[in-house]
Amino acid sequence: IIIGGGMAYTFLKAQGHTIGKSLLEEDRLDELFLSCPPRIGKSTIVMFFVIWQMCKYPEESNLYSSFTEKVVKTFYSGVLEVLDDAVTYRLKAIFPKAVVASTNAQDLLINIGRKKRYATLTCRSVDGSLNGSCDCSHLLIADDLHSGIDEARSKDQLIKKWETVRANLLSRKKGNAKILWIGTRWSLIDCISNRIEMLENDAACRWIRHKVFNLPALNEKDESNFDYMFHKGFTTADYKAIRASYEIKGDEALWLAPYMGTPIERDGAVFSPDELRYYNGELPKKDGLPLEPDRRYMVVDPAWGGGDYVAAVVVYQYGDDLFVVDVVYNNADKSVTEPEIAAKVKKWL
Repeated sequence: IIIGGGMAYTFLKAQGHTIGKSLLEEDRLDELFLSCPPRIGKSTIVMFFVIWQMCKYPEESNLYSSFTEKVVKTFYSGVLEVLDDAVTYRLKAIFPKAVVASTNAQDLLINIGRKKRYATLTCRSVDGSLNGSCDCSHLLIADDLHSGIDEARSKDQLIKKWETVRANLLSRKKGNAKILWIGTRWSLIDCISNRIEMLENDAACRWIRHKVFNLPALNEKDESNFDYMFHKGFTTADYKAIRASYEIKGDEALWLAPYMGTPIERDGAVFSPDELRYYNGELPKKDGLPLEPDRRYMVVDPAWGGGDYVAAVVVYQYGDDLFVVDVVYNNADKSVTEPEIAAKVKKWL
């Protein structure tokens, strides 16, 4: 595997996707989000990417995190295997000065060049000991932070995991360190979805350059995106058989989330974004004057705090056409959301 232009570019180019120069390595991005089906080689490619960065910038510190200690230890062992293999990968021919100075199998630490207070690579589970024990000045990798469908179906577990990631994992990042998010888009409130929502909607985060890539198992022609040469990967027939095994049991969410990158809530959503109509902000007029709507109303989905969102839409109805003229979407305490809804009612109704 050659990663000369950056992991994201090489991986996506192999799948027939073009992302130009938006790369972490070239400082065109600050955060990259990548979702793919399981068992297609993304963790292995990430492993080579990390090794490349470790050898290229040995004085920097990198952090790898996943949902369980077992996955983290497997990644650590894989990195060591490549670093210690002088024949298969010929790493020393590429980086002759990149010598492993120290390792720690208990704390999952690897130092390149010299032993340092904060290791060149630290591996930790997201629920493990992060505070005070690791640092990330270069690259933070969040790889599959959720354990699976059971956790994804528990709102309380999703909220708890995001709070842990926000408080413990993201706080390890220093300065201009990059973040690579990899994993299944299980839910609209999982860690990846929450982070994307923050970057896109929080004014304080809009300066952070980011890209979101979802590579589904099957493309728009219902053909495999991962049918590799030499009978590696998965054929179209393989994926259709997997899909059928879930459909026959009526559990399409287990196909849609891990294989197609569709969070489980979207499968049962009343409205799909691509089915909605949009308008330019101007309500219907007659003879150049605003037309009085047939009906004005607000629909409210209340919440009582704890990370849940109050959702309320103000609707103007003209015949069979419904115009959403304003929205309240806020996860603050009810002492904040109740006055906000009252203000919208006063403004529009």
